[in-house]
Amino acid sequence: VQLIGGQRVTAVHFVPSMLGAFIRVVERGALTHLRHIFCSGEALPLSLLVETRQRCDAQVHNLYGPTEASIDVTAWSAPLAASEV
Repeated sequence: VQLIGGQRVTAVHFVPSMLGAFIRVVERGALTHLRHIFCSGEALPLSLLVETRQRCDAQVHNLYGPTEASIDVTAWSAPLAASEV
């Protein structure tokens, strides 16, 4: 969190289980430069999406693709307002 904030990182990419560990140590308003959070590799639980949106204003993008190909073939961007999820 300190590195991402200190370097003013604007985009990160996590598997949802790592996003959960990450977002639980983020204080609301701590990562003002973070604009995009990409998730892939596992199912993104709705509860984790809601928790992420409560702590961070970044746009959350959920990606999916077959593991065998190591690519993402579909994507969904969550609404910016937590109430729209």
